[in-house]
Amino acid sequence: MRTRSSLPALALSCFLLPAAASAAPVLYQAVLDPANGSGVTGTANFSLDGDILSFSLVANNVVAGQTHLLHVHGKDIAPGVPLDTPAPPPPVPPNGDADGNGVVTTPEAIAQIGPVILSLAEHAPGTKAELLGVTAATTTLLYTASFDLSQNPTEPGFTRADLLPLDFRVFDMHGGIVPAGPGARTYDVNLPVAAGAITLVAVPEPASMTLMLTGVLGLGLARRRRRAA
Repeated sequence: MRTRSSLPALALSCFLLPAAASAAPVLYQAVLDPANGSGVTGTANFSLDGDILSFSLVANNVVAGQTHLLHVHGKDIAPGVPLDTPAPPPPVPPNGDADGNGVVTTPEAIAQIGPVILSLAEHAPGTKAELLGVTAATTTLLYTASFDLSQNPTEPGFTRADLLPLDFRVFDMHGGIVPAGPGARTYDVNLPVAAGAITLVAVPEPASMTLMLTGVLGLGLARRRRRAA
């Protein structure tokens, strides 16, 4: 009886798995480059499932006990028409240091990657949240959040159309010790400390999925033949 029932189950999986794959969340990732001598590294991960955008961050070498700002930035060709914003060069002087003072400031960074479209700190939809941050308990910041894009959690003046597609956007993080010039060796919550282009995470191609399903079905047929023998 088990042999008779296994093949229908395998055949059913051939129909169910592609359907599940088509409904899977879209995944994105940004690998962080340190800025302003911060030494901050890590990854920012995004998952877009319908209207729900989930975010998780692992950032190393942050300043413990301090607040850090987490943003999605980008440029638009026109309102609601996103420009594929390239990642900046490693944001350390002299790259992006327009005034040559040894520090890449927030205005200098914005000139390269555009304004804040979404603050990743938890906040009420429709509120200005770019100055809201997340406090790191240790030198490793672990943080997760989720946003309902149907509620328009973007910064005032921006919409979902400005935010997406995410792989046109850049993630950046602020909050570190000023390396030079005025305020040197003091903590500045606005100081850029890491950034990375948001890229689409590869998923199996339809052909690869077909091969996998064919293999599963073939394995079931082989087992049936062995049992029959």
